[in-house]
Amino acid sequence: MKPLNSFKKWLLNILVPYIEGTNKKKEDKKMSLIKVGIIVEIFLFVGFFLWVRKLNRKQSRQPSLSKKTIKNLKF
Repeated sequence: MKPLNSFKKWLLNILVPYIEGTNKKKEDKKMSLIKVGIIVEIFLFVGFFLWVRKLNRKQSRQPSLSKKTIKNLKF
């Protein structure tokens, strides 16, 4: 089973009882909130990691200036 499909199944198993209004599983509310919080943090971390990776890929070298241009620069 692919990791994404197993994650979807796991998440649905947790959330369906709350969506339907029947809490079949007698889980502690604190534990379920902690699990959802951990999932949100993981998504934020992965999103940030992918964003930084995307920024690093776009960087390219700036064209170098000729010696003549450098001599003509006034500071």
